[in-house]
Amino acid sequence: MNAKITLTDEKFQDIYTDKKFRNQVAYAHGYCDKNSKELGRITCSYPVTYIVTKEQIALAVKELERAQVETQEAHKNSLLFIGMGMTYDTEDQIGNYRIRTEFLNKDGKQFFVEFGNTADYLSTRCDHSIDRSQGDHKGNNYNNLERAYNLRKGLCDYTPKSVLNLVNKTFDCKFTEIFIDNYDLSCDGVMCASPAN
Repeated sequence: MNAKITLTDEKFQDIYTDKKFRNQVAYAHGYCDKNSKELGRITCSYPVTYIVTKEQIALAVKELERAQVETQEAHKNSLLFIGMGMTYDTEDQIGNYRIRTEFLNKDGKQFFVEFGNTADYLSTRCDHSIDRSQGDHKGNNYNNLERAYNLRKGLCDYTPKSVLNLVNKTFDCKFTEIFIDNYDLSCDGVMCASPAN
């Protein structure tokens, strides 16, 4: 059973060391009584749900915004991906079941891609590949990857190095590093730009 308790000042300090918890507080949602009267805000967490104040939410949002700037700056020359699925422990794989990014290639063309791992957890599958210069941003546009890969099969190993090489080769990029972020950034626009050379 999920316990619901008031977030103490002492526990609140964890937003500065625990990114997952910080986000739970920052994205707290309303909860209601049986008559649909809103009673306050709570975290979406388990096994404990915390009742939070507007002030705690505001401070968590401020800490998240600070971390977003710091992470973006620290990895400004990397191919940045946002973890969209669950994370898992691994020594050599991506460590998240689904990742996405929006980037500019070395010529300034804008692309959106989303990758995940296949049923065997070893290979990369492409869920979305959109060339923003095509004009239609609503549907999936696999034309860039279909030229060289069969999308029904794994494209490459689900490792950072393989995914980096896949993006560089397919989209004419020159990224030298890849970074997967699971807690600080969000994919709501261009995340990164490939070096020209």
